Amino acid sequence: MWNRVDTFAWYKKRIYYLDEDYDYTNKDKAYKKALEFGDRIPLGISYKAEKKTYEDRFQFIKDGPPLVDRELDPMDAEKLMEEFI
Repeated sequence: MWNRVDTFAWYKKRIYYLDEDYDYTNKDKAYKKALEFGDRIPLGISYKAEKKTYEDRFQFIKDGPPLVDRELDPMDAEKLMEEFI
């Protein structure tokens, strides 16, 4: 069933793009923008946090070959399992 009230034209009148100088590192401001919906609807990146990638957090991943190409040693798994027993 199609929405006959909130049509493409209805949204087109209300949307606006966030300014180029919008501070997307401010989490509180982003939350307030996310709550805007009605006469004006913001579009764009409202929040972005710079974080290390998974690869950057672990040196052993960065130094060696891709994990898929590494040899698995069952003895290593036994050492890890001992921590949980």
